Amino acid sequence: MKLQDKVILVTGGSDGIGRHICLKLAAAGCQIAILGRDADRLAKVEAEVLAIGAPKAKGFACDMQDSAAVEATAAEVTREFGRIDILINNAGIWHKTGPLETIDSAMVEATVQTNLTGLMQLTRACRRSGRKTKPRSSTSSQNPALWPRPGSRFILPQNMAYAALRKC
Repeated sequence: MKLQDKVILVTGGSDGIGRHICLKLAAAGCQIAILGRDADRLAKVEAEVLAIGAPKAKGFACDMQDSAAVEATAAEVTREFGRIDILINNAGIWHKTGPLETIDSAMVEATVQTNLTGLMQLTRACRRSGRKTKPRSSTSSQNPALWPRPGSRFILPQNMAYAALRKC
């Protein structure tokens, strides 16, 4: 697939794997909408990708746990860029935890809301973005999901849901 001039929305793009995805896409000539929670880190990544060669880039502060913000951000990205060709669902949180019965309820809710519910809401919002063809969607998985360790089993059901979502 030719990526040049594609509009790509990357969640969790302000640091880590998401930042590196944005840098690689910039080198390929993509227009990049960068989602993250920290406006200062988003501004730094935006400057980096523009310096590398992205024809257009903009950071959007959005907490994937906030359903209304997810919907509003998808609409704002569409207004700013005119379309969304590809969505890369990279945002995620992972807590080093013990057995499920020891995990605080607030941590469970935050993890599921960010890693699963927010992902589904953003994917749905992007697919409804008014474009005649639906954007392609990709979901990255965090290491604990791929290589479970003691205390990381909690994330495995989310990956099963990701797999089902990719069939939609």
